[in-house]
Amino acid sequence: MKKIKNFDDLQIQDIKSFLKTNNVNIALINCQHIGTYHSKMKCPECNKRWKRLPDTNTFKELTTLFEATDSAWSIIFGTDRSSVTRLRESINPKTKTPLWSQDRYEIEIESNNGFIDRKPIEDFLQLLQKYPSSKTETLLKIAGLNNEYFKLVLENDKETNDKFDTINNLQKTITNEYLFCSSCKIRKKNERFKKIGANKISAKVCKTCINERDRKKLLSESNQNNIVVYPCKKCGKKFEVNLSQDEDYLHCGEHK
Repeated sequence: MKKIKNFDDLQIQDIKSFLKTNNVNIALINCQHIGTYHSKMKCPECNKRWKRLPDTNTFKELTTLFEATDSAWSIIFGTDRSSVTRLRESINPKTKTPLWSQDRYEIEIESNNGFIDRKPIEDFLQLLQKYPSSKTETLLKIAGLNNEYFKLVLENDKETNDKFDTINNLQKTITNEYLFCSSCKIRKKNERFKKIGANKISAKVCKTCINERDRKKLLSESNQNNIVVYPCKKCGKKFEVNLSQDEDYLHCGEHK
């Protein structure tokens, strides 16, 4: 049956009658001024904020009586189409079937004469080896690969699985030459990051950014004479710094 795109007067009367019989308290049957004001506002004549849409059970019954588009329902209820769509989907939620399944993967391989297209795979593996600290999802996107598709590749293609495991295991045994600073958002050599704890784990923020934060803290704490007292980064001894001059604000005179 073709969906109703616009309700006629008789159909609207039937809908109103149904709503009244079921004691549904919405604007369509209670307000004569529906359509002359925004649905989120009070009616300027009734001085009341009416509900525009019926409850889910009532709307479900209405949809069994009238097969209509969401736009048609939105017109008679005096609301926007997206609100009707959300109401309808709460009754009959859509179930999305993933595109990439084992069957779909096999169709893809068959369409390529029974072979996997290795170029995008190798591009991704090279990126993973070169940028080990980057998220896998990000590198897959750069290489033009779907995450779910790549999971199926790992399950079905031993060559890719072995290479992927080898790269991941290798990254655990080597120290990355470059790290990404979470503050200034650029990659820098490992040596420019402070090592923390007994395991010497690299900080997430580089030394330059840490020093800049300390400098800003000093500025915020400065007095009228621009003189502040701060502990030396080397020995911990407190010393005075004149912020009005270009002085070393990290080390005392002995360790400058």
